[in-house]
Amino acid sequence: MKKYLLVILTCFVVYGASAQNFPNKSYQSNYETIMNRTEWWRQARFGMFIHFGAYAVPASGEWFKSNKKLTTEEYQKYIDDFNPDLFDARKWAKLAKEAGMKYAVLTAKHHDGYCLFDSKLTDYKISTYMPERDLVREYLEAFRAEGLKVGLYYSVIDWHHKDYPNAGNHPQREDEEYGKQKFDWDNYLKYMHGQVEELVTNYGNIDIMWFDYSFGEYKGEKWKSRELIEMVRKHQPDIILNNRLVGDGGSSIFDAEYPLGDFNTPEQPQIARAL
Repeated sequence: MKKYLLVILTCFVVYGASAQNFPNKSYQSNYETIMNRTEWWRQARFGMFIHFGAYAVPASGEWFKSNKKLTTEEYQKYIDDFNPDLFDARKWAKLAKEAGMKYAVLTAKHHDGYCLFDSKLTDYKISTYMPERDLVREYLEAFRAEGLKVGLYYSVIDWHHKDYPNAGNHPQREDEEYGKQKFDWDNYLKYMHGQVEELVTNYGNIDIMWFDYSFGEYKGEKWKSRELIEMVRKHQPDIILNNRLVGDGGSSIFDAEYPLGDFNTPEQPQIARAL
């Protein structure tokens, strides 16, 4: 038996803006709402981010398909070989608790489009290959049982879906013939929003939702972000959201008329002021 595990352990520290000298009433309102919603998280500070998926098979990270410019057919052998039969969420949860962690986030679906949950909208999922298994549900139940807050990562990018264009870092970004296909963007958004709704309605209380990621023109309302967030908050009013629906994750969460997140998650940019 083989066990594939790729875990990134991350300690997040959240900075808040000063409660004085608000630029305007909108900023103040956003600040107060977000600071109240994230109070537990700012106190928790220490959590675990778990990257887990078929990309662990080649052991080259979640960007393997893009870096190698693999087609879906070429990537399929890693899907076929991904057999996490020793997946033990309860063991992971106990280790996290013993280490002093207060929460965790698991990749429900990364950019490769392969789902670790039993989505009814696709067959490209763990339960197709391992019937009766839903790794997201197993993770959530195990970590809740240890008294930890739980979060899910979901990629709004999907290199597997037929209606997601070969833009940005898509594996077929240089394939001109692939780019000539007709992509039904509205159909893709229906699929993406539908999967997010599955996660926030079928799995109990979710404390954190981590969206990833935006680039170029693919940001903000290109994702129908406001509609997406309103749907999420309808089902999970207390959920904490990151701000990668807006772009590089580096802009202030307090300035927007309608904030698309509760905390900043910049990767490359350097932030000139407190988040």
